This record gives sequence, C-alpha cells and structure tokens, in this order.
Amino acid sequence: MSYELEKQGVDTNNKLWTATALTDQLSKVYQAHWDWLIFIKMAGSPTAGVEYLQQC
Repeated sequence: MSYELEKQGVDTNNKLWTATALTDQLSKVYQAHWDWLIFIKMAGSPTAGVEYLQQC
C-alpha cells in the first residue's frame, strides 16, 4: 500500500502515514485499492496479487 501511495505522491515518511493518508488524501487511498482490484481482475486469479508480490 505504501508503495502505491508513494507513486501517487502521498508522503509516507512518518509513523502515522496511514492515518494522514486516510484523513488528508482519502481519494488516493481509494484509488490504490481500486487499482489493486483491477490488477487482480485482469490477472484472472484472486491470488494473482500475492503471486506478483512474491516475485518482487
């Protein structure tokens, strides 16, 4: 999640980055989740995300 939000310009360089993102940039949090769901759907497998992360 942090990687995807960093790509969108969210500052994750603090201990409360998740709370900050949820309160200040909620639309980017929604977008990161949406992008992940689309990725899984396009991959055709509910475990595609896990398999992808294991390759990284």
